[in-house]
Amino acid sequence: METEIGRVHTQIHVASQMEEETPLKKKLNEFGEMLTKIIGLICVLVWLINVKYFFTVEYYESGWPRNFKFSFEKCTYYFEIAVALAVAAIPEGLPAVITTCLALGTRKMAQKNALVRKLPSVETLGCTTVICSDKTGTLTTNQMAVAKLVAMGQAGEELRSFKVDGTSYSPYDGEIHDWPSEEMDANLQIIAKIAAVCNDASVAESEHRFVASGMPTEAALKVLVEKMGFPEGLLPDGSSCGDVDLLCCCQRWNEYEHRIATLEFDRDRKSMGVIVNSPTGKNSLLVKGAVENVLERSAKMQLQDGSVIPLDDKSKKLILNALHEMSSSALRCLGFAYKDELPEFETYDGSEEHPAHELLLKPSNYSSIESQLIFVGLVGLRILLGKRYTKQFKTVEQPVFV
Repeated sequence: METEIGRVHTQIHVASQMEEETPLKKKLNEFGEMLTKIIGLICVLVWLINVKYFFTVEYYESGWPRNFKFSFEKCTYYFEIAVALAVAAIPEGLPAVITTCLALGTRKMAQKNALVRKLPSVETLGCTTVICSDKTGTLTTNQMAVAKLVAMGQAGEELRSFKVDGTSYSPYDGEIHDWPSEEMDANLQIIAKIAAVCNDASVAESEHRFVASGMPTEAALKVLVEKMGFPEGLLPDGSSCGDVDLLCCCQRWNEYEHRIATLEFDRDRKSMGVIVNSPTGKNSLLVKGAVENVLERSAKMQLQDGSVIPLDDKSKKLILNALHEMSSSALRCLGFAYKDELPEFETYDGSEEHPAHELLLKPSNYSSIESQLIFVGLVGLRILLGKRYTKQFKTVEQPVFV
């Protein structure tokens, strides 16, 4: 046990030998302490009430006491009465009653194919408020799907919300409700661009199933881009998707915006960014990440028509309210932003010889690069539950009286 693994094993062994008191044991201990105090107090009072029978005092006319009389026999007699009262007040049948009740509960659970090794656990199960279980691959399918898209409106005090259907990685599974019939506006275009280009995942069809490679969150974003479509006129008419028709829109966005550098995700800034080169030759930064962090580093916001205005406190509060609403619905939220003014990377082409390349070698510089962003929108993603556990979740949510 001289190694670290040995010490860890020792700690685990010691912890396994420790028994934490169940709520029932705690309540019984509290009841026992309270009962002891009450019975003890009553016994003392009973004995004191009968003091006059074994201890008497006569007084002189002046008021001074004289002629003390004490009967040890009577004192012992009334003390025995007090002790007998204490013994009679103790509920000696309580442990047997509790054990019987727990045993009946164990028997009933055994009829439901639930094995119970320790009787006190039956009472603990009756007051369970949190069920801890493995999630990924057990309760869920390790897949995600976008359930809601929130974009900017025509003014800073307006938001547009789109419900997204679909429970798989298939681009043909479901649709976007209330989607504009005409061409996508500038705000929706930049959201689709960020979701497609600032993304390292891929989706392929295998044996009539749609399988994702990479992060499930990013795969769900690529499926969203396919449902959003690709604006007409951005690419020449001769451009095609080749053999990758499944993610045609994502491929077109990557052709339109050439990625030249990646700012990898880290836990400090909670975001990922990519530097892209557009057909106009200008470099820009596309960012996706935790909504609060992206919003904190944003100074402006893009409206529906593509115009950019300052991001004031009122607009921030509106976006955070939308975030809270989606988070309350058990959705994982991601925010999108971009930056079109990159003085250090204005002429950067991805080569290691460029002076700006040194900035990308230190992740500590990423936060400063991803500053003064332009916020464009956010999405809410749902974690897909396994089909065989859907019924169990509904059963747990229902109150059961036994």
